[in-house]
Amino acid sequence: MNSKLLILPLGASVFLASCSGGAPSNKDIERAFKNNMDQVTSLFGSDFGKDAPFSIENTNCKKQDAERYHCNFSVTVDVPMLGGQQTYEQSGVFMKRDGRWRHTY
Repeated sequence: MNSKLLILPLGASVFLASCSGGAPSNKDIERAFKNNMDQVTSLFGSDFGKDAPFSIENTNCKKQDAERYHCNFSVTVDVPMLGGQQTYEQSGVFMKRDGRWRHTY
């Protein structure tokens, strides 16, 4: 068997393993926030703000311990009733469980 054919899968597995670790990305934090918003709106039975478009930017995370990251980031929300786009500086602690990042406050 050609040794070059063995190097490609090995290199790909190392690359994929390195991508799966580390701090949460902007998209990871967006998903965690969306999940929290869905839980809160279902708990209180209100859909206010549930579908408001928002984005997470400028994520800066520092490892807090073996499982958690403390992250500072900007949340931009588009709510026409409040005058359009509003940007807020936020921070939170995030932990990866069952393959998903969760906001642990």
